[in-house]
Amino acid sequence: MGLTMEQSSWRKRRQPSPRNIVTVQAIRERTGSKECWEVEAIDPEFLQNQVHDAVLSVLDVEQLNAVQQRKRSSKRKSLPYVAGWG
Repeated sequence: MGLTMEQSSWRKRRQPSPRNIVTVQAIRERTGSKECWEVEAIDPEFLQNQVHDAVLSVLDVEQLNAVQQRKRSSKRKSLPYVAGWG
């Protein structure tokens, strides 16, 4: 997971990633940033809320609810048949 420069202010303490990790070097080359932080430096609850909000911002909740409703309906219709298999 990467942080944008704006998101880098989330960290409570500076905990740079080791410089000898290939992944960190690739991120630095790709982003042009010389600074990387380990995600562990961010409060887990805060990070979870940020991920949750980001997912909700792109999720079609109405479509998700419709799919879940269809699955529940399908399951209810199947139960009498499944019960007879035993």
